Amino acid sequence: WVACGWFAIGSLEMYERRWTDFSFKSDSTVGYQYTTAFHWGITQFTPASMEITPTNTMERVFTSGTIFFGLLMFSTLLSTITNTTNYLRQIKIKRHTQENLVRRYMLESKVSPHL
Repeated sequence: WVACGWFAIGSLEMYERRWTDFSFKSDSTVGYQYTTAFHWGITQFTPASMEITPTNTMERVFTSGTIFFGLLMFSTLLSTITNTTNYLRQIKIKRHTQENLVRRYMLESKVSPHL
């Protein structure tokens, strides 16, 4: 949806300057224009860069919103990974504690290790 939104904003004729005016030749196909918009969208969520930049207020607002959305998604992913790692660590600690209790009981009760 980011590529569609970026392409749509670049197609609006309400601004004198649009990113599409500087990025495409008059004979550029719609496919090339869309894949360029898609490429721009991908660069907003990765460390990659691209020569296309916003040229008016609407494009700047959309770019800022897209970057903020990407930040939220990355933060959510990082938080989920952290929580899952902590949960697995707690399970491991609990299991280790239970195993130690069983060993201690077996030693104190002099239970044969062959059982």
